Amino acid sequence: MLNSTSAVLRATRLPLVRSALQSVTTAYSGVKGRYPLLGMVGGVAEVGVRSVSYQAMRRATPLLQSLEPQIEVANSYALVGLDSLERNFPILNQSTEEVCFVLHIRNQKISQTQHLITNMFD
Repeated sequence: MLNSTSAVLRATRLPLVRSALQSVTTAYSGVKGRYPLLGMVGGVAEVGVRSVSYQAMRRATPLLQSLEPQIEVANSYALVGLDSLERNFPILNQSTEEVCFVLHIRNQKISQTQHLITNMFD
């Protein structure tokens, strides 16, 4: 992977992370739509977070620019760590739906095995 790639962006593009974020976003939107008061409070909170984020970035930009070489080094290490995670945890390349399905099948097999063993000793 090229060092110009952001480790954070690359991590958010992993299917497991991306689908988990989509699930949370969908749930949040559903709650906001279902409960008007929570929708209003959530909307106000979103505006506040956007405003604070903008101000923080505006004020932090000079500092971030001066720390750019150190940030690039940290990003390089993070990319190496991400490579390792992807190699060692292939589950990261599956969606939450796929992971849940696999876990459901595995749990069914465990339950069937437990039932079979229990019946053998009865």
